[in-house]
Amino acid sequence: MAALTPLTLATINVASIKSDAARFSAFDFLSRVEADILFLQETRLPDLAAVYKAKKEWRCGPSYWSLTAEPYSGVAVLFTAPVESRRVIELEMGRCLILDVLMKGQELRLINIYGPQTKRDRKHLFLRIKPFLFTSRQVVFGGDFNTVTRSQDRGGARDRLAYDSVSLNSIASEARLVDVHIRHTPGHGGFTYYRGSQIRSRIDRFYLKEETTFSPLKVVEVEFSDHCMIMFSLNVAESPQMGRGYWKLNSALLEEAEVRQSFEDFLQTQVELLDLCDTKSEWWEIFKDRMAKFFRQLSSLRSLDKYRLYQGLRRKLELLVSTGGSQEDISRVKSLLKRCQYDRHTSLVFERDFGKYRSPDPYRNCKMSVKRAESFPLVNGWSGSPFEVGSGVRQGCPLSPLLYVFAIDPFIRRIDRGPLAGVRMSLEEPEATLRVVAYADDVTVFVSSGGEAEYMMSEVERYSEVSGSVINRDKCESLWLGGGDPSFGAPVVSQSPRRSIRPWGLSHPKLG
Repeated sequence: MAALTPLTLATINVASIKSDAARFSAFDFLSRVEADILFLQETRLPDLAAVYKAKKEWRCGPSYWSLTAEPYSGVAVLFTAPVESRRVIELEMGRCLILDVLMKGQELRLINIYGPQTKRDRKHLFLRIKPFLFTSRQVVFGGDFNTVTRSQDRGGARDRLAYDSVSLNSIASEARLVDVHIRHTPGHGGFTYYRGSQIRSRIDRFYLKEETTFSPLKVVEVEFSDHCMIMFSLNVAESPQMGRGYWKLNSALLEEAEVRQSFEDFLQTQVELLDLCDTKSEWWEIFKDRMAKFFRQLSSLRSLDKYRLYQGLRRKLELLVSTGGSQEDISRVKSLLKRCQYDRHTSLVFERDFGKYRSPDPYRNCKMSVKRAESFPLVNGWSGSPFEVGSGVRQGCPLSPLLYVFAIDPFIRRIDRGPLAGVRMSLEEPEATLRVVAYADDVTVFVSSGGEAEYMMSEVERYSEVSGSVINRDKCESLWLGGGDPSFGAPVVSQSPRRSIRPWGLSHPKLG
C-alpha cells in the first residue's frame, strides 16, 4: 500500500459563478490555491448546460456539481489531483452533495453543505445528513452552514442559539465530530462572513472525527465573495485508520418473498451438514460464516441495483430542473430519490435454534450454546484475534438474562415458601399473598416482623455463601408500609426505613 500523504482541503461560498466573468475570476483564484479538494457553495448554475461548461473550464481535475433548485443555491466539489469516485449522493439538490472517494490512498466521505435559509429547513437537512456521519471512512463535513454553533461566533448581539444550531451541535457530538477551528483556537471568533461594518459571523466550518490529526484553520479573504475561504491540512498518515466494524445483517431483506425463498433453500443445504460435524456448535460456527457470505453477496447486488436506480433518477431530476419541468414531476422524482439515498441497516440477532435436535433439557441447551464460546476485541472498527471465553457469557449474549434467572430462581423460591406473612392481594382468596418480587437482580421482599427480617437475612447469607453472589448494602432501601413509625429494621439494609424510595426510577411514597 502506498504511503499516505497529507491532504489540503478548502471551502468557499463563491457568491455565484453563473456568469463567464465570475466563473473565470473564481477558477483563476482557486487553481492557484494549494488545495487537493475544494468545496464550493452558492454556485447558482441553473441548468445542465452551465454545469457542463463549468466542468470543461475547471482543468485542474475532476469536479462534481449540484444544480441550483432555488435562487442562491448550488454546490460543487472540485479536485486538483486524480481521484477514484466510489459513490455520489445528491442529498438535496443545490444544498448538499456527498461523495465517497479514494484519494492518495485514503478512503474519504466528503459532505459539502450549503445551509438553507430557514431554521426549519436547516435542521431538517442536518438530520438527513446525520446517518452518513457514522462510517469507517474519514469524514470531512464542511461548507457554509448558514448558522453559528456558539454565541461568540456572531458579531454584535449575542442571542441564545436557535434550535437548528442546537440540533447541529447535538449531531456533531453524537457522531464524535469536532470543529476544526475550535479544536485549535477555542477562544477565538474567527469570522468568515462579512457584510458591511456591522454584520460578521463564523458560518463557514469544517468538522472532522475527534481522533483525526489536522492543522489549524487558515482564513483567506477573497475579492469575489463576501465570505472568506477557509482551509486546513488533514494528516491522514497520523490519523487512526478505522476498520469496518463487525458485520450486521440488513434484516429488511428478509421482508421480501424472493429473498426469504432463496434463504430457505440455502438453509436446507446447510442443515444437511449437521451429520458431518462432530458437534452442533461446530456446525453453528460454519453456518454463521456461510450465512454472512450469502447475505453479503445478496446485499452487494441489491445495493448496486439501488445505486443505479438512484443515479438514473438523479439525472432525470437534473433534466427536469434544467428544462423547466413541472413542479409536480420534480416533487415526484425527489420523493423517489429519498427512498434510494439511504437505507439504515438493522442488525439481526443470531438465535441458536436446534430445531428437531433440540434437547428437552434447557440446562443442556444452554451449556452447549456457551461451550467453547469465543469472543474478539473490536478497536476503532478493527477486530482482533479471537479468544476463548473462560467464564460468563459474551457481551450482549441473549442467554445472559436466562442464565441469571436460573441462578437466582432457588433464592426466590426459598423466600416465597418461607414463613413470611406477606401482603394479601385479594380478600376473596386468602392464599393470594405476595411475599417476594424480582425484576432481574432487583429483588423486593415483604416482611412484617423482626423475626421475618432475620429469616430473610439468613437466606441472603446462605444464598451468598453457595452462589458467590454478594449484595450491595449501600444500594438497598426499605420502605415502611403502615401507620406510625417502623417497629423494626431490615438487617440487610444499612439505612433506616424511609418514607419514600425510587426503585427503577419510580417514586414510591410511604403509605398509611
